[in-house]
Amino acid sequence: MSLRNFLSAIVFVFLSYTIVGAADFPKLLIMTEEYSPYNFQKDGVVQGIAVDVMVEMLKKAGSSQTLKDIELLPWARGYKQVQDQPNAVLFSTTRTKEREKMFKWVCPIASLKTEMIALKEKNIKIASTADFLKYKIGCVRDDVGQQLVIAAGVPENKLDINAGYEMNVNKLNAGRIDLYASSMTSVTDYAKELKMDPNKFESVYLLDESHLCYAFNQGVSDAVVGQLQKALDELIADGTFAKISAKYQK
Repeated sequence: MSLRNFLSAIVFVFLSYTIVGAADFPKLLIMTEEYSPYNFQKDGVVQGIAVDVMVEMLKKAGSSQTLKDIELLPWARGYKQVQDQPNAVLFSTTRTKEREKMFKWVCPIASLKTEMIALKEKNIKIASTADFLKYKIGCVRDDVGQQLVIAAGVPENKLDINAGYEMNVNKLNAGRIDLYASSMTSVTDYAKELKMDPNKFESVYLLDESHLCYAFNQGVSDAVVGQLQKALDELIADGTFAKISAKYQK
């Protein structure tokens, strides 16, 4: 094949893919959870930074799916489904080394620190992960906080495992747990929502630094994931992402 014919073939394939990709964008099982301010339900409406961004990404990528196609589930249920169903995506999902090869990723939604959060009045000091065993630790089932604490050497049966983030903030505030494996961003947001003073909480140990992302089942094609990554990059570049984030600043 001549160079001219080869280049013509490449252009033809590219154009064909672009047209077909826009017209036949697959229907995804789009799942999220309660994790304010990125994704949550209020007044019966699923919303949040990551939700609004996903809606805009779908538009840009040529999908016909909209906000009504985003399903809010308990984290553990969504986390299982995204691994089992080949058309599924779950957000906001922390991208960790352990999860890296489990999913295909579109990133970032936000930078994230997973920390041990405590009440300031308890004056808890953590010198190393060995100190975790001295305290009652709360976490969300199958969340990155639980995974990191177990990896640090705390047996699962020693943890206070709950279905949601709000419950953990309530337990922490009431002194029913000593530490909560989460992020200060989330704890602060839920504290405000629950009419608590967010300044009464503090981070006492950094477990990990990573990013919140959209996690896709390995069965979703690279082409679809690539289109959505391109859409996210454009939303960040043109300032749309920043405008959406500003809507949820409290």
